[in-house]
Amino acid sequence: MFTFISKLFKPSPSPATGAVRTPSAVQDMQDDHDGVESLAVLRQAVLTRDKKVAGYEFFQPDEVSAQQASPENDQSFLEFIEAVLSSAMLGKRRAFAAVADHLLFNPRLEELARAGAIPLVHVDPDGDNVAQVGERMQAMRRLGLVLGLADARVAIAHPAIGSSVSLGFLPVDQIIPPDLLQLVRQLKTRYPGMQLCARGVNTYEEFEVCRRLGMHGFIGPFVAHRRDWQSNNVDPGTLRLCKLLNSLRQGAEMDAIIQDIKLDPLLSYRILGYANSAAIGAQRKILSIKDAILLVGREPLFRWLVLLLCTSAPSHSEDGVLLENALARGRMMEMLARKLALTPPEIYFLTGVLSLLDVILQLPAKTLIDALDLPEEVRAALLERTGPYGPLLRLAEASEQAQTESVNNLCTELGVALQEFNEIQNEALAWARGQSPQGEDTGELVPEKLEQIEQADQPELAMPEPEPEVEPEPAPSTEEAAIEAAIEPEQALDALDAFDAAAAAALPDDPLYEAALQGEPQAQCALGARYASGEGGEQDFVKALEWYTKAAEQGNAKAQWNVAILYARGPGGITQDVQQAAQWCQQAADQGFAAAQATLGLMYANGQGVEKDMGQAVALLQQAADQEDAEAEYNLAIMHEQGLPTGTADPDQAFVWFSKAAEQGLPAAQERLGLMYAMGQAMEQDLVEAHKWFFIANENQHPSAKANLAHSLTLMEPDQVTEAQDRAKRWIEAHTQAPSDEF
Repeated sequence: MFTFISKLFKPSPSPATGAVRTPSAVQDMQDDHDGVESLAVLRQAVLTRDKKVAGYEFFQPDEVSAQQASPENDQSFLEFIEAVLSSAMLGKRRAFAAVADHLLFNPRLEELARAGAIPLVHVDPDGDNVAQVGERMQAMRRLGLVLGLADARVAIAHPAIGSSVSLGFLPVDQIIPPDLLQLVRQLKTRYPGMQLCARGVNTYEEFEVCRRLGMHGFIGPFVAHRRDWQSNNVDPGTLRLCKLLNSLRQGAEMDAIIQDIKLDPLLSYRILGYANSAAIGAQRKILSIKDAILLVGREPLFRWLVLLLCTSAPSHSEDGVLLENALARGRMMEMLARKLALTPPEIYFLTGVLSLLDVILQLPAKTLIDALDLPEEVRAALLERTGPYGPLLRLAEASEQAQTESVNNLCTELGVALQEFNEIQNEALAWARGQSPQGEDTGELVPEKLEQIEQADQPELAMPEPEPEVEPEPAPSTEEAAIEAAIEPEQALDALDAFDAAAAAALPDDPLYEAALQGEPQAQCALGARYASGEGGEQDFVKALEWYTKAAEQGNAKAQWNVAILYARGPGGITQDVQQAAQWCQQAADQGFAAAQATLGLMYANGQGVEKDMGQAVALLQQAADQEDAEAEYNLAIMHEQGLPTGTADPDQAFVWFSKAAEQGLPAAQERLGLMYAMGQAMEQDLVEAHKWFFIANENQHPSAKANLAHSLTLMEPDQVTEAQDRAKRWIEAHTQAPSDEF
């Protein structure tokens, strides 16, 4: 992540005020077609099942029918897609072009499909030319071109169309659950080669239902959906970053800033790493915080720390797409500000990035804004979308959410030509993709081989047999059949849970299921762990909670702790409830379960679900640490490092507990122990030991270790590196981690 943040600040030519750099392909389009009517081309991200960006759907307003289209706008749109394909905007990602069915007969669309664009065709099922549309799509399929349906419902009545596509989207916000379940089953049965996708996915609950139905792609604002995070607290590291940002913004004295930085060894090391990175180009090794600040400069350091703040949250599967979206939003606002000669453009960038900070950190927006002590104009934009920064933020958000009318109105109000809007939008997306850790991910929503396309084109798929009449069926043996049995909207979602009993009945030889159904608490706990991990099937936290609770109610301490963890985190359809989490954790801790003692200690330290009590937090963590719980040892070390137990930092005790946790194989402790050696805290600086522990933490996949490992190389001699890596390899050979089924 440090490498990613450093990339944001590599020197690059800046456009003059009021000027916008234009991708060459777009500029060519501008030169050749100055007389063509301009239109705003909007886009929506197409996400995969693991919430990564497969590509973008681009569309023009009123693209649904030939009657609403104009030849000029059609030409402008196709030229726009050509410009996207020929620029660096997408990298390996896909361009999904939403087109009306009449454009299938435009030779230029076929050229774009050959170049890699994937047309998502809006077919009018009642149109006079629907038969010709089907023939044309079949012909394009035979050429090996990839096509999709903007609304896959049309395939039910038109098999020639359904058998010609690789992708089919369903507007889930327009379909009630029973109809959606029936549609999915019908389309999967008739067109096994069609990857079903969902559009209009507004919440995580909707995403989870569609994912469990086997859908492959997702369009909608669910990733940025704001939930109730009032019970979440800002962690001390985030607060320290906010305090440092405030000091920089308010022009605090250098000594005060240095003191704030030194309170956090990890932050100190990252700042030194940034100052010594290729992005800064220092002529000598920078070894002091003061030299680092003087070299980098206050304004670039402020901007770098804002991005560091965005990456300070615990990792979630959607983090990559959220961060990339925040960068694109900030970059778009900055470029528009430069175009409109609004100053200072850097504040527009920061406003755009900060507008998603609450979603990235999963904290209430006002809590974060209060902690940052932002200027009133920025607060107004972030909380109310008003003030001088509000209009550009609203325009950036409208472009992401495909709000055609809002985009047109705001562009008119701001004096931004639609052609300029398109260019700035594209360049902002390209820039953000280049900075993002997942920016080079390959889109998955494409057939792997041409042979698969040809196979899907066989006559038996083009002419499926009529469906038999619906007859009463026995108890379902698959999840889809269990869901299909529902006939009311609320029953459709309840039926997701009905599969559990059916699955158990279908697996009579599985001793774990048999024991769990007979009420054996250890088996119930193990079955909960199976669902939580997704072992042998789909990950299902709701079912995991059900089986953990059955065991917990019988007094199983491990299950009680897992119930607490699920309520504390609220993953996958579970409503977060920190009070319940604390109650279950207390029951497990009372039985002496070390992991529960450690978790409950943190809840007391942060005031989550219980009244904040640092004395009780330390006592519980100490109880768990006495049982050699590595997480408890690590958190005790953090508390001693920050002086939380006594009010005075104790680096010696921090070193003791970091060492214990590191020796047990905890990657976070290994990385922090390396930092202590690197910074010379509680001992003389020892770069060999520092590199050793960074090496071990990196082998254990700790996210910050790779950057720290690389930075330590710049400070060491070759023989020191050899010695450090020999020590690390000997440690790794002597230590093995036992597998665990805990969630």
